[in-house]
Amino acid sequence: MEDVGLTAREIGLMKADGLLCSISRLDIAFEAASRLLADPALYPDEQVIKAECNIGSSIRQLAIWTVNIAGFIRTLGHRQQSARNQSLCTLRQARFIDFRRRLPQRFPSSHQTSPPKMSSQSPIPLSLTISQPSPSLSPPTVLLTLANTSPDVPVTLLTWSSPLDSLALQLGLVQISSPSNASNKMDFPELMINRAMPPPEDALVTLGPGEEKSQEVVLREPIVDGGKLSELAEEGKVGVRVVCGKEKEDEESGVVVWVGKEKEEVSPEEVEMLGRGKEAKRWKVESEVFGMKVDGA
Repeated sequence: MEDVGLTAREIGLMKADGLLCSISRLDIAFEAASRLLADPALYPDEQVIKAECNIGSSIRQLAIWTVNIAGFIRTLGHRQQSARNQSLCTLRQARFIDFRRRLPQRFPSSHQTSPPKMSSQSPIPLSLTISQPSPSLSPPTVLLTLANTSPDVPVTLLTWSSPLDSLALQLGLVQISSPSNASNKMDFPELMINRAMPPPEDALVTLGPGEEKSQEVVLREPIVDGGKLSELAEEGKVGVRVVCGKEKEDEESGVVVWVGKEKEEVSPEEVEMLGRGKEAKRWKVESEVFGMKVDGA
């Protein structure tokens, strides 16, 4: 019995030596990785990848030795020592996980094949421009153009209460003012509109990457007072700007948009919720004042 006990101890000591060698090897690998992380620009990509592989190999060897020695220690009844060795292995694994977490910007994991999704805080890729097709048009006319500024994703919007709304002027989305003083603007009578629900199919417009869509807004009477228009004019021009949702702080104002979706991909339930769905966003915009030429002003 004494010989058997001594043999078990000798084998246990041998495996303990193997465990210590694995720990030493892993510490050396971590030390090399730390130098690379201190200034990764000084080292070629191959060295960083090699350091990562060395750490992974050392952890596997450490795990094998830990399991082996744990079995012998349990045989000898030293369960407390086994727990310490398991904790030691877990600590090294945690260091390896931390090392991997500090590398992703330079070496993304191989399973990250799809681009990151756009977060709810990402800017909406839309821009608005105002132009005048022809100064000689009577009544005066402005052109409102929405453009998708994204190079790779579509944007679908609900035209209601947007620059593409046929009632943009009546709803007060288009403001007419003195060119030098936007607060000195023309007052329009408030218009209450009851639209039929749900929105019709043509109320949704999809702008593909880089695509744009325009609408002409005619400043005709009786909506626009010609006399007031002349009073606001300075050097033959009046100021025109578009405001959608910027003057209201509530979350239900602004243009309803779905980023990354074609209009066929927007569910009827999302459309009917008018921007209160999970996938919809609100685009709030306030354009610069555009100087529009007015004949006879």
